[in-house]
Amino acid sequence: MAVRLYQLIGRMPPIADQDIRKYIQRILEAMPDATLHDSIARPRAYAKRIQEKIRALEQTHAGEQFQILLRTGKVTAKPSYRLPATITPTATATPYERRLYDEEWSVNGFEDQAIRTICGLDNLLFWHRNPVRSGFRINGAVNHYPDFILQLRSGRVVVLETKGDDRDNSDSATKLALGRDWAAKAGEMFHYFMVFETRDLPGASRLDDFVRDLRGM
Repeated sequence: MAVRLYQLIGRMPPIADQDIRKYIQRILEAMPDATLHDSIARPRAYAKRIQEKIRALEQTHAGEQFQILLRTGKVTAKPSYRLPATITPTATATPYERRLYDEEWSVNGFEDQAIRTICGLDNLLFWHRNPVRSGFRINGAVNHYPDFILQLRSGRVVVLETKGDDRDNSDSATKLALGRDWAAKAGEMFHYFMVFETRDLPGASRLDDFVRDLRGM
């Protein structure tokens, strides 16, 4: 049964294969007979649950190690990202005012609502839709690509992550903590916000509150 579960789970870099096998074996040894028989009947369901548990443990461990590096001063923030001279979005957003490029990457429902409101602020110099995997990245326990980069006339840079109700928010707390750690390290001219459509998360904002804060910056 351990071999079958491992085959279904497959490789999970950077976790070593032997560690995955050992973990599966420990789970099977701790299973009551009834649960073990059920796993034999439904191996794919159990493989999926084990895989999800391994990823959750991996993320928890990465977060703990990252916090140790932060506390001991081994993590720093320094300029390492430069906005490209031009971009060629494959899907474009509504051309709202004060966009950085002639065409910006497409946005979803709540992203569209947020940037439509933000672009009307007098103190906004420009906004840019940050593309996933090729744009600005906050690198920590996870790789976080916030949705928008905002440049204010005051010189402040605001990095914004929007969370619509249609989104999976399972990693929101991790991203929010990482964003705030980045802002603290980057200096007083850099700010991070996470804005929810209707849900709540300690430290995050709603759109009206965020716009009020942005207007005062």
